[in-house]
Amino acid sequence: MSFTRRKMGAVIAIIAVIAIALAASYLMLPKRAADIAPDELLGMEKVVVLEGAEAIEDVRQKHIGAVENAEDIAIVQYGPAYHQIVLWVTLYPNDVVAASENEKMADAMVRFGGNWKENLEEVTIGGKKVYGTTPNGDFHYFWAEREYVFYVIIPRILQESTTEVITAIKA
Repeated sequence: MSFTRRKMGAVIAIIAVIAIALAASYLMLPKRAADIAPDELLGMEKVVVLEGAEAIEDVRQKHIGAVENAEDIAIVQYGPAYHQIVLWVTLYPNDVVAASENEKMADAMVRFGGNWKENLEEVTIGGKKVYGTTPNGDFHYFWAEREYVFYVIIPRILQESTTEVITAIKA
């Protein structure tokens, strides 16, 4: 009887070691910003426009301030050009860095001024602390969640779906 218990104990130990090894290998897989973007928003399919080093360089060229600590960026579009939702997903090393970079972006908008500053407000949408602004007529929202910062532009025609869009985007 004790021999059977020893065998059973050994089998359970081996299964536990294999499960731990599989979980650890999953956690060590490199993360991609494009993978966290929803496959569709409002019934419109995801199209990854840029990702990785190309996306990071594109974002650096379009910003006045420094783009720091980004491990990966994906620029994603949903829908036709005449009412397209554009989503930037930035992956940071951890949640503390992501939250800090999110706050830096809000501070930079205040310093930059103009419509970026005048319309910048902090709101709660779907339980998330989100910054929103309307610098050019479209609605821009950004927030940090886990090790990601999400930045989405929602055209005026789709503004009524803001809560649905923002709650669908999650880490």
